[in-house]
Amino acid sequence: MDVSLYFKRLKIDYEIECSFSHLCKLQRSHVYAVIFENLDIIKRKPLSLKIEDIFEKIVIQERGGVCFELNGLFNFLLQALGFDAFIVAATVVCNEEEPIENAHLTNIVKIDGNLFLVDVGYGVFTPMCLVPICGDIASDAMTDYRIRNDAESGEKHLLLEHKRNEEWVTLYKFNLKPKCLKDFEQPLEHVQNGPNSLFVKNVFVSKICENERWRLFGRTLLHYTKHERSDTEIDENHLSETLQKYFQISPQNCVSSYPT
Repeated sequence: MDVSLYFKRLKIDYEIECSFSHLCKLQRSHVYAVIFENLDIIKRKPLSLKIEDIFEKIVIQERGGVCFELNGLFNFLLQALGFDAFIVAATVVCNEEEPIENAHLTNIVKIDGNLFLVDVGYGVFTPMCLVPICGDIASDAMTDYRIRNDAESGEKHLLLEHKRNEEWVTLYKFNLKPKCLKDFEQPLEHVQNGPNSLFVKNVFVSKICENERWRLFGRTLLHYTKHERSDTEIDENHLSETLQKYFQISPQNCVSSYPT
């Protein structure tokens, strides 16, 4: 797999440098260029955890993907460039659904002796910054983020939180045990085939820009800025048009109807 093609996909110059600033640039470029989307799941097209398959989908076909694909491939890039990076499992706790244990894949990177959470695949709530594991607050154009110990589990779990309406809200919990992509076979199976999976029941697409974020979840198109949020109901007749207009998804990769 040609790493230079990955840089071309991210619209940045090919550069091998393992620094904090370069890692920030890679994360930011990745999130801007590669959207979060579950359209293959809606089409009942099985997802793969093989890096070569993910590379083909995201880099060559210029598609988006879900966390297993986005963060899994980003980890491949980081390691190819020489970063001290590993993937970990997280459990999403920010919605009303029963959480699926370890169903989110994210990255931990060590820079200058310090550990940072580096996520490129958490949809519209992806932190556009490196979040220190030590607990220091990090910020992007939208809000603040921090990591703290889970009071209920002591040192076992860490919580990623973001500030919403001046209150800290938990996005997901995780630990620092290194994983490999094969460890996510069962969570992926649930996400793409489970009868109660949000990814099976809803179109789920997110795009992040510098000062705004777009999300289509179910039949609702949401637009976020730092201080405002608006939503619009999208009927089925305008679904494909919406995916093309707001998320730049090519017509052949769109869906034209909602899952039933």
